[in-house]
Amino acid sequence: MILRIDPATAPEAATGQDAWQAFANSQQRAHEFAGCISQPAHASLAAQLAAVLNPAIFGALPPEVIEAIRRHDAGWAGSDLAALERVVEQQPQSFLVFPPKQSVTAWCRSIRQAEACSSLAGSLISRHFCLLAPRDGQLPHLAFLEQESQGRAALEAASSASRDDLDRFTAALGFCDLLSLCLCSGLTGSVRIPLAHPADPASQHAPKVTVWIGGETLRFDQLTIAPNSSVHVDGWVFSAPDVLASHRYNWVTE
Repeated sequence: MILRIDPATAPEAATGQDAWQAFANSQQRAHEFAGCISQPAHASLAAQLAAVLNPAIFGALPPEVIEAIRRHDAGWAGSDLAALERVVEQQPQSFLVFPPKQSVTAWCRSIRQAEACSSLAGSLISRHFCLLAPRDGQLPHLAFLEQESQGRAALEAASSASRDDLDRFTAALGFCDLLSLCLCSGLTGSVRIPLAHPADPASQHAPKVTVWIGGETLRFDQLTIAPNSSVHVDGWVFSAPDVLASHRYNWVTE
């Protein structure tokens, strides 16, 4: 689950702040929790962003890749639904605070569901979560990385995509994932996102784009997403203590 702070009361992100750090900070502001957005809904927003990306950045993205991005967090659906059902007893928790074993279980479910669609989708989602998995020595993370690194070789061999294509598709997934997280969290102000997968060590040397988020408006310091593009995500907002009401959040690019 992604917690959403109230943009009307939350302080703006520091100018040019790293997008991941800004997002992570937003998830720690539980006292300003105003609503939430499920992981699958966030992934749907990421796919909408991918569909309107400037092809000069990551190259053309085939429909199969857009669909993989849309499904990349499907493994979180069960835990997110359970959190919504328990909202009267317990406030939903951000996915960032989940223990490693629970996160790995969701990652694996997402990958296995993607594999059922295509070898390309399975490979991309596996690459994505292997980049995100912390290198912290914890056994669930170590076992996950070993298992996926071994199993993905067969998927990539079965895919018609070249290694270069897989690299750029993975980068596009990571970029759209992080931009979607920032939007879902309710952040306002400007953040910087690398034009690469943010969890890839190589992203430290990649060019970055600055994104200004103001209410329902998005603006970029370079042509990143087609102007006048509309995207949305369906989530929930507290209409009363312990009562969530469905709500659609919308953005338009300048």
